[in-house]
Amino acid sequence: MTVTKFRLPDVLAILPFDYAVNPYMDTVGAQSYEWVKRYGIIADARLKKRFQYTRADYFVAAAFPTANAERYRLISDWHQIAFALDDVFDLGDLKDDKSAAEIYGRAVMHALDDPDTVDTRFPAAVAIADFWKRFIDIVSPSAGCRTRFIEGMRLFVESSVKDCGNRGQSSELTLEEHAAIRRDSTASRVVQVCNEVACEADLPDHVIDHPVIRRLRIRFSDIGVLCNDLYSFNGEQASGQTTNFVTIAMSELGLDLQAAVDYIGARTHAVLEDYLALKHTIPSWGPEIDAQVQRYVQGLEYTLAGNVHWSFGCRRYFGAEVEEVKRTLWVTLLPQKVY
Repeated sequence: MTVTKFRLPDVLAILPFDYAVNPYMDTVGAQSYEWVKRYGIIADARLKKRFQYTRADYFVAAAFPTANAERYRLISDWHQIAFALDDVFDLGDLKDDKSAAEIYGRAVMHALDDPDTVDTRFPAAVAIADFWKRFIDIVSPSAGCRTRFIEGMRLFVESSVKDCGNRGQSSELTLEEHAAIRRDSTASRVVQVCNEVACEADLPDHVIDHPVIRRLRIRFSDIGVLCNDLYSFNGEQASGQTTNFVTIAMSELGLDLQAAVDYIGARTHAVLEDYLALKHTIPSWGPEIDAQVQRYVQGLEYTLAGNVHWSFGCRRYFGAEVEEVKRTLWVTLLPQKVY
């Protein structure tokens, strides 16, 4: 029997985290959207529409609801660039041209090293240079998140470039290998830095790298990636991409589609339970740092809840059917594209 639909797990029902929307979404968020459009990172008309449907402004507002106006704008600008870059690497001209992608990626990273000598041939690099100058003005020079931001960007860009020219090729990854790769290859590291900026935490390296906090950050990434793979699976399978938790579960465990989706849902629940247990083992570093850690952890949880609400609040994953999918959790399989 031909499978035409599958049902998503109800992640919102198991997430015990607060959801809120930053009050600056409609004002500062709109300014950020207009700002990034000026750079023309996306030229393709189809991708421009996809970028508009992505609602990066809503993602940032739901993920960082407590950020003040200045920091919200900074975080929003980076996310606007990141979503645009993601589409350029994944779906634009660079997706089949690894050499061109490598050149573009180097230009973006150079903009962080020396924003005053940016290569103007690459719009995203010019936008990043503008963003980075404001970042270093706002964020304390002593803050470790400056270094963590650059390292996160390096991992994000390197992963995006690596995938160019390889999309649609069969993947032999196991579930555990995919999980390990995705922890470093997504923009999660940078999102964690944005959380530090949003909650105005200045956590020293020995706190961020403490085994308990490090495991919390890994579980944060895992939950985000698992949800992303569940929600993006339909579009990815239609375009022939195979590096998705659902696809790998079907292959490795011999499951049909619905069983694989259910398995990833159960895995998400298990990772969430581990995250919640870890919270009870966070050590104390004294009142000042403990207060910052509390804000930081709450910020991670705002982001996890906000990500799921945003996924059902824009058309990036489910297109025009998003309201129906949100109501029923049933997804109609898209036909596979022929290239």
